[in-house]
Amino acid sequence: MQDYATQIHDLFEDDSFPPIVAFSGKWGIGKTFYVQNHLTTELVTKHDKKVHYLSLMGITSIEDFKDLLVSKVYLEEKHDNTATTKLFDLFSSVEKHIGGNNTISSVIKGSTGAVKHYMLKNIDDEIFIIDDIERLEDKSLKKAILGECLNLSEKSEDKKNKFLFVTDLDTLKIEQTYTEKIFSEVISFNPTPEDLFEILQESLYHLKDKRAEIIHQIDSKNLTNLRVLSRLFKRSEALFSEFSSDYELDLDVIKNNIIEDSFKVAKLFYIDNKTTTEISQPANKHESIQLKVRHSFLLNEDFINYFTGSYVDTKNILDHENLPLKGKPLDKLLYQEPYRLSETDFSEGIRELKTYILNEKEVHLKKFFECCYYHEYLVSNGYIEQDKDIEYNQISKIADQKKFHNSPKFHNLTLSDERYKNLCEAYIGKFRYITNQDELDKLFSSMENSFANCELYVGNSYKLRPILNEFSEKDWRTLFNNWTSEDIGCFGYYLFTRYEINESKKRFEKEKGTIRFLKNLIDELLETEPTGLKKGLLHYLNKALEHSQDVLNN
Repeated sequence: MQDYATQIHDLFEDDSFPPIVAFSGKWGIGKTFYVQNHLTTELVTKHDKKVHYLSLMGITSIEDFKDLLVSKVYLEEKHDNTATTKLFDLFSSVEKHIGGNNTISSVIKGSTGAVKHYMLKNIDDEIFIIDDIERLEDKSLKKAILGECLNLSEKSEDKKNKFLFVTDLDTLKIEQTYTEKIFSEVISFNPTPEDLFEILQESLYHLKDKRAEIIHQIDSKNLTNLRVLSRLFKRSEALFSEFSSDYELDLDVIKNNIIEDSFKVAKLFYIDNKTTTEISQPANKHESIQLKVRHSFLLNEDFINYFTGSYVDTKNILDHENLPLKGKPLDKLLYQEPYRLSETDFSEGIRELKTYILNEKEVHLKKFFECCYYHEYLVSNGYIEQDKDIEYNQISKIADQKKFHNSPKFHNLTLSDERYKNLCEAYIGKFRYITNQDELDKLFSSMENSFANCELYVGNSYKLRPILNEFSEKDWRTLFNNWTSEDIGCFGYYLFTRYEINESKKRFEKEKGTIRFLKNLIDELLETEPTGLKKGLLHYLNKALEHSQDVLNN
C-alpha cells in the first residue's frame, strides 16, 4: 500500500514550499475514517509529536475557525503537562504585553480581541489535520481559512506550523490557480481493494485467512467506503465467533457464505438503497432462484437486519442445526454454487443427495424437500440425468415413509418452485400439528409447576416465537389458580422484557389477543384478591400487561 505518512512527512519537511498538503479523495471512500484511525497515528510516529484533528463542520466565520485553532492547541489539552506549561507561559506573556490581570477569564469567555490575536501568533511548530472544508458553502470563507493557514505556516524555518487538508478537490469549488498557491502537493487517496483490506485487516481474526475472497467482494461489489467495510467486518467477525469453536461444522464453507452474503447485503443496502424486504425477496426471478439454489443467508431477514444496523442477537440469526457439517459432501453441495465444487465434491454430493432422498429414514423435514427440489433443478439444467424414482410425482410417497424432525429456528424455505414449496408446507403443517401438541403439553406442565423455572422464563427457545397465544383461556385460568406469588412476579418481569426486541409489533402480532384477555383476567382477580403480597404482585403484572399492550398496539 502507498506510504501516505512518509509522503506527507517529506513534504512537511521540504523548505521549498509552504507545509500545506491536500489529501484528496472522492466522497464516500472513507478518507476521514482512514485519517482518524490510521494516518494520524502514523504521522504522530513520524514526527514524534501530537497531531491536531479539526473538522470544519458548523464553522460559519473565520473567527469560528480561529477559536477552533486556539481551543485545540491550548484549551483541549489542559491535562497535558507540556501544553499546560505553554499556556501558563503564554498568559504571563500576554499580561506583560497588553496589561490587565484577567487573561484567563478572557480565554474562557472566548479569547476575544488582542488576547486571541496574541494566542494565534504564538501557535508554532504544530501539526493540524483539517477536514470537511469542501462542506462549507461560503467560497470566501474557504479562501479565508486557507489564507489563515498559509499565514500560520510562515514561521521561522524550525517553527513552521504544518497543515494537512482532508478534502475532495473536485467538490471544493475553488479555482485551481488559488489552490496551487496554497498546497505544496496534492496526494490522491484512491485505495485499491487490496489497500482497503490492508487498512482493515487488523480488525479481522476469524476471517483473516479469507483475504482473496474479501478482496474479490470489495472489487466486484465496488464497496469502497472504509466505514461501511469496517462495520461489515466487525459484524461478520461477531457472527462467525458464535460457532467458530464447533469443529464439526464446515467452517470454511460458512465463512465463504457469510462473506458473500454480507457483502451482497451491504451493496444492496448502502449503494442500491434497497429495503430489507427487497433484499430478501428480489423481484428478479433468476436472482431469486440463484439464492435458493445455494443456501443463501439472504433468505433470512434477521441476517439482513443484522448487517444493515438493526439489533439482532447473533445467537438467533443462523440455524446451527442446518449449517453444513465438515466431511459431508451433501452439505457442501447444498451450500455452494456448482462452480465452486470440484468434480469429486460434485459427484460425491450427488450420491449423498440421492441417498438422503431415497434411503435415509430419519431426515430433517425442510432439508428433505430442498434436496428433492435441488435434484430437479440439477436435472433441468443438465448437471445430472433424471432418476425416475425421484420425479415430482413420487415425492409424497417417499415423504410418507420418512420420520421427520425440524429445527426450532425455522427460516425461509430455499424453494423457488411453488409445487415443492406447497408440498413441503403441507408436511410442515402436519408435523407442527403433531409435535406442537406434545411440545405445548410439556411446556404447560412446566409452567404450571413453576413459571420461575420453566423454559419460557429461563431459556431462549421462545424468545422470538409467538407462544402465549397457543394456550387457551382455560389454560391461563388454571395457571393463575396454581401460581405462587413468585411465579406471578416472574411472569410480570417476563412480559416487561419480552417485547423489547426489534419489530416486536410485527413479530408478536398473534399474542395481542392473549395479552388483552390476560389484562381482563387480572382486572377480574384484583377485584377479589385481599390486600397482601399476591395482590401487590398482581398490580405489578397488570402494569406489565399495559406495557405489553402499548408496544403491540403502537
